[in-house]
Formats: sequence, structure tokens, C-alpha cells
Amino acid sequence: MSDSLSVYLHDHLAGANYAVEVLEFLRDQGEPHSGVAAGLLAEIEEDRAVLRRIAETVGDNVSTVKEVTAWVGEKISEFKLSKGGFGVFQAWEIVALGIVGKLALWEALDLVSQKKPDLKQFDLDSLQVRAQDQHRRAEWARLDAAKVVLG
Repeated sequence: MSDSLSVYLHDHLAGANYAVEVLEFLRDQGEPHSGVAAGLLAEIEEDRAVLRRIAETVGDNVSTVKEVTAWVGEKISEFKLSKGGFGVFQAWEIVALGIVGKLALWEALDLVSQKKPDLKQFDLDSLQVRAQDQHRRAEWARLDAAKVVLG
């Protein structure tokens, strides 16, 4: 695999790990949208598994360095996120923005699949549609939290 593709996939794996941690935080807060967080968490864990399979398929050993770095960063930010409603709002914003990044990943891989036939075995079109739906749900929860926190 090209170094650029490897770095790109690892960056997104680290982001997926971070998203899982943030969604677990949101799910466990007992806030009004915990059910949305739980649903997104299950789907994002599935997406992360697909991303790992993509990295393995194109010949890369998944590096844990960036994944651990994302985990440590999440633990550091957890203190900030745990501070009431504003933390919940920030967490939803992180999730919504991360999903936009994931959509960009699926779109880029779809484009690259023209030259990398190993990627054609993954249903990148469905992953893009799912990311759009995930973003819609995360954005709804984010804006609802904004109404409460930002007035």
C-alpha cells in the first residue's frame, strides 16, 4: 500500500476509535439522546471494522500508534466533556464533524477504487449513504443540545 493511503487509513482508524469513545460517553450520560448515541455507536463500530478490513485487504498492518494516541486524547478531553450540558453539546459536535470526515473517506476510497480493484469488494456506495444518515442523526442531536446549552 502507498504510504499516503496507509497514513490516511490510520488517521481514520484513530478517528473512529475516538468517535467510539465519545459515543460511549454520550450513551452513558443518560441525556435525552442516549438512544441516538447507542445506535450510532453500533454503526460506527461496524464502519471501523470495515475500515480495518480495508487496511488489511490493501496490504497494511494496522498500526496501533495512532489508535492509542486517539484513545489518550479522548481520555484527556473526557474531563472537559464530562462538565454538564456544554460537554454533551461539544461531544455531539465532535461526532457530527467526525462523520463528515468519514463520508469524505468513503468518497475518496470510492474514487481510488478505480485504480485499486481490491477496494471494489467493499460497498462504498452504501457506506456513503449510511454516513449521510449518521450525520443527519448526529446533527439533529447536536442542534437539540445547542438549543439547551447556548440558549
